[in-house]
Amino acid sequence: MSDYFINESFFLEKKRALVKIWLRLGLNKQQIEEKWNTRIKSELENTIERLLEEELNNEKELQHNLARYTEEVELIQRQLGLREDVLEILANGGDGTQRGGLVAKEEKARKRFHELNEIREKRMKIFVEIQKEEGNLCVMLGEDCVFANDPNPDLSQNNIDAALKRNVELTDEYDRRFAVYTKIRSSLTALLGKCQQSAIKPIFREISQSSGDDGPPQAMSENYLEQLYIL
Repeated sequence: MSDYFINESFFLEKKRALVKIWLRLGLNKQQIEEKWNTRIKSELENTIERLLEEELNNEKELQHNLARYTEEVELIQRQLGLREDVLEILANGGDGTQRGGLVAKEEKARKRFHELNEIREKRMKIFVEIQKEEGNLCVMLGEDCVFANDPNPDLSQNNIDAALKRNVELTDEYDRRFAVYTKIRSSLTALLGKCQQSAIKPIFREISQSSGDDGPPQAMSENYLEQLYIL
């Protein structure tokens, strides 16, 4: 806003300075008054126009932010599997004026966006760990991954629960296959002690090298176990 309408002392000082100039220019009292009124009117109109433009820009920014946050909220809600209605979140609030309502809605949308984004980040960290575990298990078991290769996963609680269940099933399957492998290896060890056939030794050596002295083999696919059964 113009300094004319902010500081009364500045206003009076400015008027005195202008009056002195106009007197030197030969203007009479009536001319000075008319000139001053014209100046004030012009300044006031410019100030009002500037304020209206600022208000319009502020409203446009609020509407832009509201649309952006609302879109983000809807997107994250779908990703998190939430069912809340964005319109319900944004309902009510404000001071009863159009601008007040817009400000209240923008604040609600922004707050809800940050809340949901925090939930999404936490779930993503959990899901990344689940994906890593599934990936490792699938490599060892020779199985296809269901969740590990998804770059933009569904972060709903149901999907996270399903991924956890999948990892439990894979872990159980690994334990089952490892028990079979241990039994086969024990049988081969016993056979090696009784049989002097040279063909058995390299086979057992290969099995030992793939697993180490006590640990499991690097892979535990069905094909691998079937080959051991054939032996």
